[in-house]
Parts: sequence; C-alpha cells; structure tokens
Amino acid sequence: MTSPSSLSGRLLLPGGSFVSGTLHFGTHITALEEGPINGPLILPGFVDTHLHGGGGGDAMDGAEGVRTLARLHARHGTTTLLPTTMTNPWDKVLAALRGVREVMDAGGVPGGADVPGAHLEGPFISPQRLGAQPPCTLAPTPERVAEVLALDVVSAVTLAPEVEGGLAAALTFAQAGVRVGIGHTAADADTVRACLQAVHAAGGRTAGTHLFNAMGGIQGREPGVPGALLADPHAFAEMILDGFHLHPLSFLLARAAASERILLITDAMRAAGQGDGESELGGQPVTVTGGVQRWPTAVWPVAS
Repeated sequence: MTSPSSLSGRLLLPGGSFVSGTLHFGTHITALEEGPINGPLILPGFVDTHLHGGGGGDAMDGAEGVRTLARLHARHGTTTLLPTTMTNPWDKVLAALRGVREVMDAGGVPGGADVPGAHLEGPFISPQRLGAQPPCTLAPTPERVAEVLALDVVSAVTLAPEVEGGLAAALTFAQAGVRVGIGHTAADADTVRACLQAVHAAGGRTAGTHLFNAMGGIQGREPGVPGALLADPHAFAEMILDGFHLHPLSFLLARAAASERILLITDAMRAAGQGDGESELGGQPVTVTGGVQRWPTAVWPVAS
C-alpha cells in the first residue's frame, strides 16, 4: 500500500472550478484541507485513448516500445493510455497487439502510464482516406476480426463502415466490448448513421476517430461523417486540439454540439518529446521541424 502523501496548490474540482489547499492521499484521496495557497495546478491524470508513440518508442515496436511511450507520457501527466497501431502488413499489426498484451500480462509499466488495452487503428480503413497511414488497408473479414479478438487486448478500434464487411465487423467488435471508432472513412452520412445506430442497438459504444481529420467536412446537403457523428447523441468525438489539426472554430462547433462527448487525444508519434530531427511514423521517414512533422504529402505536429 502506498504511504499517505500530500500536494499543495490549486485543485481542479469535478464541476470545473478551482480551490486552493492541500490534498492528502494514499491509494485514494483522503482529505482536502483548504487554505490560501498559491501553488501549482493539481489535476486528475489525463486519459489518452489514441497515441502511437513518444520518447523514441512506438506501439508498432512491440512491448519495449510500449514501455518507452508509457513512461514518456506519464511524465507529461497522462496516467492511462491506449497504445495505437498503424496500418501495416497484417503480421506486423498482430505483432504490435501481442506486444501490448505482453506489457499488460507483465503488470504494466513501472513509472509509466497504465495500459488497459490497445487501440487498433487500421488496417480496416478506406484507401481513399489514409491520412498519415501507410497504404496497407485490408478488409475486416470475420477471420481477421476473430484473430484480433482472440488476443484479448483491443479496447478500441477504428474502421471505415463502408468497406466490405465494415458493418458486420463493427457489430462483432461491439458485442466483444470494443469501442467502435468511425474514422479514415469516405462514407456518407447515412452510412455512418446506420452503423452508429446498429452498434448502439447492440449495446456497443462509438466514437469518431480524430473528428474532422481524414473524414471530409460538413455541407448543407451533405452533412458527411462529422455531421453524422455530432448529430448522434451517443457517439463520442476524439479531437486533436493542437492548433494544427483543427481550426479553432471547428473545435467550438463540436463543443457546442457535443460538449459532454468530446475526447481530447494527442495522436502522438515516436518523435514526441524528442525535439526536432529525423524520425518515422508507420515505417515512413519524417522530419520534425519546430515541433511539426513533415513528409512529402502531409504536415502535422508530433504532440509533446
């Protein structure tokens, strides 16, 4: 059992207000002693449901990569995270998931964030909406979905509902307790809406994977993927609020439509916390300059 300790500063309360004082805790919070203390902010640990790497480690590296990224993000306040795969050849995707499972079976990462599972982002996505993903997409056949679920490690999946077998796969994942994320998709709003409703009817949970990114936009007669996600009262929305992936008004729109359903994520990569220089993402060489990752067809920040 952890011995009792304390922290003094400005504590963020569940309602969003701050109170100054000293927080006493052991394995759980035991008391709050209010007082006129001008100290650091004391916040709950962050939960990041979508990140690929950090500190030089990547989820695709296997167990050691997961340990490296978990330690890096813990130093920045993240206490729980889902290591996220990239669209790669199928054997590499499975190997990465086994690496996350190995870390979980070993009891986690000393000095690192908790790892309760993995986020399978790809290869069940649209080749028309790859974003930063390598062109290694695959159909979510029943055999592949079963192979993933047999590892008992995936907590969240990203898929495109319009690909062959997409809806059936979404339902199978949902019935196994896996959160179904709609992302990297060229679907229309009706297809997304039908998938969301089917998953919810099956008792599953849904989300939009990095809302507005790799899914098109909203128009008056074509609400698109973002419109379907924001209009659904049960779907959560991952958002990368880093000043690069989204226009500020896009975030304000989402907050106005779904303030209780927004999940801020980093989508961080191997180079996070490493400074400028050469790195890679999903086997693709990239250059980081001024905290922004660049390769021939895309520019995006690395998160830190």
